[in-house]
Amino acid sequence: MKTFFKLFHTHNYSKIIASQYVSFNYRNVVVECKCGKRKIEKYHHDNVYPFKTNCFITNIEMEKLINSIK
Repeated sequence: MKTFFKLFHTHNYSKIIASQYVSFNYRNVVVECKCGKRKIEKYHHDNVYPFKTNCFITNIEMEKLINSIK
């Protein structure tokens, strides 16, 4: 049964790991799926962001977060 779910798994990136300040309205956010896969998404919001932004995180640190295993 597990192999069946692995074959038809669609990624649902919902857990926010970290966010990076890009500009006033944009943030780069590391999100994680239930299976553990991570990726960076560009997030746009006009008002207050619903998550905490890490102030001085660099692109290298963002890449390390993506490649790290939970």
